[in-house]
Amino acid sequence: MDVGFVMAVFEWSFFAELGLIVLIATFFGIIFRHLKQPTILAYIFTGIVLGSSVLNVLQFNEFITVFSELGIAFLLFLVGLNLDLRVLREIGKPSILVGAGQIIFTSFLGFIISNFMGFGLLEAIYIAIALSFSSTIIIVKLLGDKKELNSLYGKISIGVLLLQDFIAILVLLFISSLGEGTSISQIAIDFIVKGLAFFAVSFFVAKFLLTKMFDKSAESQELLFLSAISWCMLLTVFSKFLGLSFEIGAFVAGVSLASIPYSFEVSGKIKYLRDFFLVLFFVSLGSTIVVTSFNQVLVQALILSALVLIGNPLIVMVLMQFLGYRSKTSFLVGLTIAQISEFSLIVIALGLKVGHISSEIVSVITLTAVITITISTYYIIYSQKLYSLFGGVLKKLQRSNLMDELPEKSPGKKINLIVVGFGKAGRIIFEALKIDKREVLLVDFDPFVIKELRSRGFNALYGDATDQEVLDTLMDFTPHMIVSTSENLATDIELLKYVKGKSKLPVIVLARDTEDAKKLYNHKADLVLVPELISGKTMSDHLKVIMDNPSEIEFLKEISLIEIERYS
Repeated sequence: MDVGFVMAVFEWSFFAELGLIVLIATFFGIIFRHLKQPTILAYIFTGIVLGSSVLNVLQFNEFITVFSELGIAFLLFLVGLNLDLRVLREIGKPSILVGAGQIIFTSFLGFIISNFMGFGLLEAIYIAIALSFSSTIIIVKLLGDKKELNSLYGKISIGVLLLQDFIAILVLLFISSLGEGTSISQIAIDFIVKGLAFFAVSFFVAKFLLTKMFDKSAESQELLFLSAISWCMLLTVFSKFLGLSFEIGAFVAGVSLASIPYSFEVSGKIKYLRDFFLVLFFVSLGSTIVVTSFNQVLVQALILSALVLIGNPLIVMVLMQFLGYRSKTSFLVGLTIAQISEFSLIVIALGLKVGHISSEIVSVITLTAVITITISTYYIIYSQKLYSLFGGVLKKLQRSNLMDELPEKSPGKKINLIVVGFGKAGRIIFEALKIDKREVLLVDFDPFVIKELRSRGFNALYGDATDQEVLDTLMDFTPHMIVSTSENLATDIELLKYVKGKSKLPVIVLARDTEDAKKLYNHKADLVLVPELISGKTMSDHLKVIMDNPSEIEFLKEISLIEIERYS
């Protein structure tokens, strides 16, 4: 038989299979997006349909595996490229404590439950680790769609996720350096000694040689792209040569390039390559779910899903209330981490690769991912409605805290201005106003902010501006004006409804964008300021003018409306 003909048939068959995967993944992707579900689920479902359990059309599994490994390599390369250790220092004490506590308690419970279901020691450890991580990609996307990334619960959630991702990367690198039958002493040599030496050499080369090379490559976008890929591939090969894994090489390649001026351009170009190959990784995972043992796998996945969907939120709520947060913030943060991560799936895949676990564990965790991601997506989308259902019970269980004490109110004590939300914008405005802090009441529901404010002698109220009791307290102080710097649309609308339903008190709010600004004006805001359109100093100047002459608010409102229309 003609060799050329055989190769042609082989190439056609492989590309036909690849084309079919992409076509089916796109089809399911459209459906899942319509259902407001992450596309990761569509890719896993594609694998189930095309795998041996249903159509059994995946014949080139070795090539799909290679492409999957490329997806993992590019994922870790981009994680390293975008890694900024300063972020872990800036996320704050609550995110670190809650994140670390959640990982510890979830791992412990996951290990106990896995042992109870009959899994071995090493298998239970892998399952426990997989259940501990939540999906940063999914949560950031959903919170971004809701415009709640900058809310208190959004910031804490992202902080917890960043800590999880950092620990997940360490776990991945550790597992990828293992092999079946590897001794503990050999692990120490490979992972610690060789790893540190590899890391140091890579950074030395990147600092003294790569910067100049990338300066030249940056003159052409194609060369910049190829240079980044070349560096990634070079380090993965070098890493394998040293007896380490390609995952370590890819991650170190990314970290070593993180400080170059072109890291954002490189990241923007490679992420599409990563996304394509990761599609094949998730398809490959889906294909491992075998229908013949589906009933047993489903029961196990449902039990583990219950831990993630119910246990994780409860663990986070308890930890956050222990730190002094109100039930609403604790509840919302807990809902965000009620799913397992794409890193969890990679950890399990690596465990199978090094021979520590069976394909059954991969099926169980993959199905757990499908269940938890599906349900937790609706958790996040309808989080406010869910809190409305359970809020009454949660408030009764809420831990009493000294920060719930109200500022002393006496006949001689006057509060001229109430500032709701004391984040970055609130600080800038207040410091620029330079008014007597005794005449201002600052309201926030971050207990650490309240502690700081009270230590500095401010009148500070710990509370949520959507809470009826808190709003009643604010009105009791009979202020001259209320300013909300929260930039949270739902909070500001609740505040406006309450205040405008009871008085003609001027309410000035900050909006995240022009779209939110229009909605706030529709809810009778007296003045809406959009930080992206005007500076902090201008906002402060406007407030000074209004405090000296309240009638000027109408003139400033006209200017605001003109600016909003211009930039809409």
